[in-house]
Amino acid sequence: MLRSTIDFETVRNIGLALPGVEASTAYGFPALKVNGKLLACILANRSAEPNSLAVRVDFDDRAELLAADPDVY
Repeated sequence: MLRSTIDFETVRNIGLALPGVEASTAYGFPALKVNGKLLACILANRSAEPNSLAVRVDFDDRAELLAADPDVY
C-alpha cells in the first residue's frame, strides 16, 4: 500500500479547524488538546519510530482498529 507522509504542522492545521481544539504541548512536544485533554501529540519516547503521532482513542475503538489492521496500529 502506498502511503503519503504528513508532518505535525498539517495535523495541527486540521485539528485546529475542529471545534474546541487548541494548540498545546505534552512533555515539551507539540500537541493538540480539547478541554485540556490530549487529542494528539508527537511521541516523546526515544524508542518510538521517528515522526510518530499519538492519537487518543477510547479502548473499544482501539481494539477494533487493532483487529482491523494490526500492521498499521
